[in-house]
Amino acid sequence: MAKITFDSRGSGPLRFLSGANHYRFIGLEITRDSPGAVTYDLVGTEEKGTSDHIIFDRVWLHGTAQDETTRGIILTGGRHVAVVDSYFSDFHCVAITGACGDSQAIAGGIGDQPMGPYKIVNNFLEASGENVMFGGGTATSVPSDIEIRHNHLFKPLTWAPGSPGFVGGTSGKPFIVKNLFELKNGQRVLFEGNILENVWRSASYP
Repeated sequence: MAKITFDSRGSGPLRFLSGANHYRFIGLEITRDSPGAVTYDLVGTEEKGTSDHIIFDRVWLHGTAQDETTRGIILTGGRHVAVVDSYFSDFHCVAITGACGDSQAIAGGIGDQPMGPYKIVNNFLEASGENVMFGGGTATSVPSDIEIRHNHLFKPLTWAPGSPGFVGGTSGKPFIVKNLFELKNGQRVLFEGNILENVWRSASYP
């Protein structure tokens, strides 16, 4: 599959300029490089910008096994966005020694721009923080008409301290573990037919 890689510190490789619209990404691997650096959002819209009619279809978004990659897609600023039939893996922040504190495969629900509708259907979503989260930051707008169906929200047991084959950050500290699904800001949300697998008491926050 074609591969797009971000090789710097910050957010990327896909940043939509305000007004970006009607894009469909099919069959791509979207990831990061720069070992040791924190990457925040692999995909998102520029700060205070808007984008609309964006589809991610059969894509693989992932971080690396031990580096901090905060999230796959940040939906802030996006309207009419769909994520379908895709695979997200290795989104995590490291306890105590890390540079970030909260990670998600998909997040949204913050900011001042109109938000929604969103379709998140038939994906594998792996993250140590909240696998899917709406809210958690300052917002004057409410994301609306959110469809979250037939996804597998998963945290591998190898991230749990003391487990056989344990994997944490390069410092040896474990990843910060939170909820599988968290909704703090949203309306007209359909959460149906999802599998939520594995959660445990987290290590201390940074």
